[in-house]
Amino acid sequence: MISKFFDKKNLKLFAFIPAIIMMVIIWGFSGSDANDSGKLSLEVTKRIVDIGNKVFKHGTLTTEEKDALVSKLHTPVRKCAHMTEYALLAICIFLPLTLYIKEYSKVFNATVMFCVFYASTDEFHQIFVEGRAGRLTDVMIDSVGILLASIILLFILNKKKNKITL
Repeated sequence: MISKFFDKKNLKLFAFIPAIIMMVIIWGFSGSDANDSGKLSLEVTKRIVDIGNKVFKHGTLTTEEKDALVSKLHTPVRKCAHMTEYALLAICIFLPLTLYIKEYSKVFNATVMFCVFYASTDEFHQIFVEGRAGRLTDVMIDSVGILLASIILLFILNKKKNKITL
């Protein structure tokens, strides 16, 4: 009975669970009001600056210098987080699709279209969250992450399929 449950056909049904989890995580982040979202990304930026200070400056930055750096890096860190979460979503969509669609260019197109659509609905969702706004620029930033991950996967899978050596 158990071996029948774990056969390839049944496992294909569960292949999209990571994508669903990623979509829920993204939706949850987008549902946070502006203050909570800003605090989280500010804390991440502070940690990045602290690590950079220890590694590259050997802890020599003053509090004022660290604060200035945090202020400068806060927006880029937020936007990189957008790209990263959508790159992860693209990976979680792309790979399971290869179980159903054998032509990688079609998998690429389906992944990009679905993920950009999801990014658009996510931005629309933010219109209804206190202090947040749906922005086309954020969909474009999300799309960069989607495209980068999808292009890398397409390259890797085509290389593996054609056994190309560099």
